[in-house]
Amino acid sequence: MIYIIDTNILIQYPQILSRIESREMVIPKSVMDELYMFGPKTKMPDIFKFVSSFIDNGIKIIHAPKNPTKNISELDKSNYKLSDSDIDTLYIALEESKTNVPIVVTDDLKFAKVLKKNGVKTITGKVFLDESDNETINEEVKNSANKIVSSQKKQLFISFFLGIFASILGNLIYFYLNIIISTITVWGTLVALPIVGIILFWFRENFRLSYGVFEFFAGIIMSLYVFFPLFNYSTLGPKEGLQILAGLYVMVRGLDNIGKAIIGTRIEPLWEKFF
Repeated sequence: MIYIIDTNILIQYPQILSRIESREMVIPKSVMDELYMFGPKTKMPDIFKFVSSFIDNGIKIIHAPKNPTKNISELDKSNYKLSDSDIDTLYIALEESKTNVPIVVTDDLKFAKVLKKNGVKTITGKVFLDESDNETINEEVKNSANKIVSSQKKQLFISFFLGIFASILGNLIYFYLNIIISTITVWGTLVALPIVGIILFWFRENFRLSYGVFEFFAGIIMSLYVFFPLFNYSTLGPKEGLQILAGLYVMVRGLDNIGKAIIGTRIEPLWEKFF
């Protein structure tokens, strides 16, 4: 048997590489390309470097066949939102099936359906680790991988609560906006607005997950202020309706930023289950 490792597995379960001495594993070249991109994009620990260190120690990097035996339909690509690495992984599995028994290790449920549809066996990362728990394990690699996982969790935790803090701060500023405006001059306002805009843009570019959380809760607050504190629906008019729509739009934008920020992180598969 040969195990073909998907991108999400290396991100969520880098400990899988500690089984390299007991199981034959290969990684598609396009998966390595994704890992390389995910490092700087998500500001997560650079898993690419961690995985690359095993190339000379048992891990094989495989290119997809130039002339695959079977082509995936455009409909499946669209319906299952297949990435280039997904397609390459499937083609590699089909090619390996000619001489071996390929098993794709993935936590991507949609991709797993496509693989099974094409006769390729799949298992999840947890199942792989459980099955190989009694086999030879490189403890040094396992410990290094655990540190990466711990760092990922810490980064996600900090990002989420930074977004919550920014939401609370934004709410306080909005609540006391009249007092703030009354203490600064017109010129001060004209100067402050673009500066705040630049700061928010920097915040989004460097802490996109936090910014997405902030944006989502800001949208909720914008909508709730229409009703607060009386919640009298009879007073709703066009102005209030527009504010509610604006709040909903901001919420959607926040979710969009969250979705983009978690690409290549441990919570991406969970996010994809719902969205």
